[in-house]
Amino acid sequence: MKRISGFLRGLTRLSLRAKLIIANTGLATLVIVTIGFLAVRTASQSSSYLSAQFTESERQRVEDRLGSSAEGYARDLNEFFASIETSMTILGSNMVGIFAQEELIGEGQTWDARASLTMLPGGSWDNANEEAGSIFLPAGASPEANYQEINTLKQLDFIAPGLLANNPDAIAVYFGSARGETFYYPNVDLATLLPPDFNITKRPWYEAAAPGKNEKRGIVWSLPYVDAAANGLVVTSSVPVYDEFGQFRGAAAIDLQLTRITDLVSDIRYGSSGYAFVIDGEGHLIALSSKGYADLGVTADDIETGAFLDTSLMTNAPLELFRVLAKMASFQSGIATLELGGTQKYIAYRPIPSIGYSLGLVVDVAETQQNVITAQKRIEADTRGALIGLTAIMGGIWLLFLFLSHRLGTAVIAPLTELTRNARRIADGDLTASLRAASTDEVGMLASTLNTMTSNLRAVIEATEQRVTERTSALQRSTEESTRRAQVLKTISDVARAISAETKLESLLERVTNLVSETFGFYHVGVFLIDPAKGSAVLRAANSPGGKKMLARGHALKVGQVGIVGYATGEGRARIALDVGADAVFFDNPDLPQTRSEMALPLKVRERVIGALDVQSLEVNAFAQEDVDTISILADQIAIAIENARLLGETQQALAEIQAVYGESISRAWERKTASAPLGYQYSAAGGRQVREPLEPEHFRFTADARRARLERGADGAALLAVPLRLHNQVIGLIHIRAADSANEWKEDEIAIVEATAERLALALENARLFEETSGRAAREHAVAEITSKIRQTNDPQAMIRTAVQELQRVLGVTRVEIVPQTVPAPLQDEPANGKVEQA
Repeated sequence: MKRISGFLRGLTRLSLRAKLIIANTGLATLVIVTIGFLAVRTASQSSSYLSAQFTESERQRVEDRLGSSAEGYARDLNEFFASIETSMTILGSNMVGIFAQEELIGEGQTWDARASLTMLPGGSWDNANEEAGSIFLPAGASPEANYQEINTLKQLDFIAPGLLANNPDAIAVYFGSARGETFYYPNVDLATLLPPDFNITKRPWYEAAAPGKNEKRGIVWSLPYVDAAANGLVVTSSVPVYDEFGQFRGAAAIDLQLTRITDLVSDIRYGSSGYAFVIDGEGHLIALSSKGYADLGVTADDIETGAFLDTSLMTNAPLELFRVLAKMASFQSGIATLELGGTQKYIAYRPIPSIGYSLGLVVDVAETQQNVITAQKRIEADTRGALIGLTAIMGGIWLLFLFLSHRLGTAVIAPLTELTRNARRIADGDLTASLRAASTDEVGMLASTLNTMTSNLRAVIEATEQRVTERTSALQRSTEESTRRAQVLKTISDVARAISAETKLESLLERVTNLVSETFGFYHVGVFLIDPAKGSAVLRAANSPGGKKMLARGHALKVGQVGIVGYATGEGRARIALDVGADAVFFDNPDLPQTRSEMALPLKVRERVIGALDVQSLEVNAFAQEDVDTISILADQIAIAIENARLLGETQQALAEIQAVYGESISRAWERKTASAPLGYQYSAAGGRQVREPLEPEHFRFTADARRARLERGADGAALLAVPLRLHNQVIGLIHIRAADSANEWKEDEIAIVEATAERLALALENARLFEETSGRAAREHAVAEITSKIRQTNDPQAMIRTAVQELQRVLGVTRVEIVPQTVPAPLQDEPANGKVEQA
């Protein structure tokens, strides 16, 4: 510690040049040693990193390529099963079409089950072996009972053979009905292969397609099973068949041999060691190549196709393999690395969604790592060479730096003092300080740069102050303009809200002119509406005295021809006359002689011009484009309000007319009804009776034009309540109630109950009347149709007349009917009468 302190005290006595050389030399040594150490370490780390990165990149590339290959093979197998699903969809649709014709083809015109099926000794039924497909009915069934359905299903002879021909991988197409019938293609004499009591509805593929387990009515794939027709292990695709009424009629199915799928999977190759295998969603083995059996340490006899892959069959398989199989059974995608047969293997797995299977692609890890091993050796050799070259370069740099430190120490120290003094003045805020650049080296450039920097700082400060002033002024103007626009828009909103409350057109127009004039200070505001019949824009409202005069004389301007208003209504665009004396389009109006500026805005509803808003000012150049933009918004609101008022008026008028006509119709109908029917019904303690005579005189005062319930006292002091039966503003009757006790008073809730009852009774009576009229009209039309039908049964005119007379007498219940010919007028005598009777 003392030596270090003494060394530092000795340095303080050395010159600045010596200090600079010693410091530079020591610093250079430290830097070079540090850089060398870091370079060696970095090179080593970089080598390891590059090796690891390349290894990871190669591994990822291999896994991506392996996953893509597995995806492609799975896609190919999926297309294989998807084509079968397409065929099944077509078969199901055809079956629906067949059942739709059951009534037509079920009677056995071309083939009859009752004559074509033969009972076998066991009690089951069989068809001829020469037919296209086998038919099997279990013992106890009868062709006689189900002959119509069997005859209909025989139409499968025209569908199933073609389906088999289009799908060479299919071994059979068949249909099992809900009644136990089986139709099997091709014809394998199925009845001789199956037991007499064979029940197709208990087969797994059938139960999976039936409604109980297939609510979505989709295509179902079965688990592998041993085929009842001796075709070995197969998988079945089945589809439920419903008729046009939604009744389940059975299931159609197609069988695929798993040996065909095994061949497809066995053909899959990946490199020299890769192979594939397929399992179903339950973990059963569907297909596995011979290499797969070898990796598992078993043979094909140990694990048969369709077996469930568990630890009892694969005792030597690692646990990781069963995890992969579980993921495959749950239709996941992924890639895993595990040891099989003593070597590391990649397993890439992808689902086959059409059938619910999963494909696994297996390949040796070592086969995919050759590029990694070669790259690692190359990286190690390059790293060693780089470290040797770096050591030589660092030594040369250290020697050069030692020489330059000695030379630069002398040249740099002299001008530094001057630069330091002036730089301190600048740092203290003296921007007028100037440095002398005595040389053109870095020190001189530094002095020149500091002078330039000082000058630029002064200029920047001055420009900044000027820019702040300008932007402050612009911001103030922008704020004022935004405030003005906001105030204008608020004013427009207030005006639009005020006019929207008006529903009558004339009041609306007058309110528009007054509000716009008061709000914006225009001395004249007018509203023109287009009269399509005359092709003119007619002034409908104005606020100024001159405008009132124009209204009185029906002022109108031709659309598209006269004045600014004519231009606006013709072109559908706003027009401004900033100086009416210089505008060629302006219409000189003697009623408004003080006008100096005018603006006309079209009133549009759904791009249709309905009029114009005309505003005039006493000032020249009173309007700008901004006024057009803002007031156009108000014009649109005015147009909508005008259109709404017009539509409301038309609607109210039409509604009033309809109500009046309908009410008059109801009144006439009930007048006709009461002319022949009883006047009413009366109920008292003594019982009920029909009322066929008018009420007592004291009651008449309740019936005339009654609109609401009325309360009065009878001659005996009893409380009387009369409630009108109203139907669409027409009184068709009266409910008249006398209280049992003269001391009773009618309560509000009792009156409300009677009024509600009267309302519903009126509606019920009207419905009954309408039903009676409809029934009578239907009876009359039926009678006319019946008479007409009987008349048309003969071509003899005399027989027609006789039939008409007899039927009219029968229907009308009269004793005499005569049909008298009418003499044909002279102009029509040249035309044959053809035996027609002109009047009866």
